[in-house]
Amino acid sequence: MNNRYGNPAALGFGAFAIGVWMNGMIDAGWFGVTMAGSNAFHTVLIFCTVALFIAGIFEFLRARTWYAVFFMAFAALFWAYAHPLAATGATPDDPTFGAWWWLGWALLAFYLWIAVLKAKAGTAVVLLSLGTWLVLLGNAVAGFTGAPIYMHIAGYIGLITALLSFYASAGAIINEMHGKIVLGGVGTNFQN
Repeated sequence: MNNRYGNPAALGFGAFAIGVWMNGMIDAGWFGVTMAGSNAFHTVLIFCTVALFIAGIFEFLRARTWYAVFFMAFAALFWAYAHPLAATGATPDDPTFGAWWWLGWALLAFYLWIAVLKAKAGTAVVLLSLGTWLVLLGNAVAGFTGAPIYMHIAGYIGLITALLSFYASAGAIINEMHGKIVLGGVGTNFQN
């Protein structure tokens, strides 16, 4: 692709940040779980799903596999998380099933984190990937043990991860607009 197209990483990390922030506030216990069933919450998750998927497709076209997988995988996660709740208000009857579901996502996030350690991605992206893995792992542990403290810890890690994702998105936009590195730590792969 050429420079006539915008940098999809800015959109992808921005959408990811919003979705993780919304989930993090609920998991951390700032709001009750009934908020997760609200129309506002699902509107945000649907926006995140669409924006992440678009960013993932454009990253795929740019032959940037890590970004494409990260964005499209988490578009699928947000969709899978939001859609059944929005349609039915249902939650899984067996919390262990949910724990295994979160563990699967944690494994994906883990190997994405391992992969990004070798890439030219900046510190913010490496920490964001690590935070994503820890959030998903925390959700899985909470499901297996039934101890809500793990969900609250995962929520706070999620909020930190969201801030890193906002920073990565801002860095992609600000650095591109200024034509130089203004916000460091976001890596050189964000440049068109």
